[in-house]
Amino acid sequence: FNRSIAQDFKDKVPDGVHASTYHALGLKSIMQARGNEVKVEETKNFKLFTKFTDSLADAFKSTATDYRSEILRLVGLAKNVMLDVTGTESFRNLADEYGIDIGDDNESGLVLDLAYKIYKASVEDDATIDFDDMIHWCATGRVEPLAFDFVVTDEFQDSVNSRINMLMRMLRNGGRSLAVGDRRQMLYRFSGASVGAMDYLKQATNARELPLSITYRCP
Repeated sequence: FNRSIAQDFKDKVPDGVHASTYHALGLKSIMQARGNEVKVEETKNFKLFTKFTDSLADAFKSTATDYRSEILRLVGLAKNVMLDVTGTESFRNLADEYGIDIGDDNESGLVLDLAYKIYKASVEDDATIDFDDMIHWCATGRVEPLAFDFVVTDEFQDSVNSRINMLMRMLRNGGRSLAVGDRRQMLYRFSGASVGAMDYLKQATNARELPLSITYRCP
């Protein structure tokens, strides 16, 4: 999750070991596969929001602007949790799950409609990627991530569904994974971290769970 920690770890590991955040690995995978065909656009979804709201009547545009952060958060969450998007109601359920305010009955229709339209346009965009796409593209197989024989992931309790899917695609045939985490230390639920991330991986890979019963961190 932390680029500076990844860099510090990179300086300590031997040759042949790749150390990075998942986002950095996803970006590297995309650039190796697509090169100059793709550019990073951090404001990708914001620009799509502007595109879809510019033609709205003033009253609707004002409502959309009031809920812009909620709309864009729904779009990012949909990618992170690998939401099965079938229509606007998919985003209503997502808003309910994560406690996102979508307004009253008069406002929620517009909010959900914009979230759906922006999500579809963002996912269909094949020329630009934002931060969420760096993992989402690898998780969905749009680009195959770099492959490894052994993958170690720290802080796995904060993994979102897209990161879990990317991990599964990173493993070569016969590859193995070590996921380190503490179910009681989840910090990234707001960004879509899966409550059952540890248990999901354990079941999907028939993994064996080992305790960390000794700590050297505390005196």
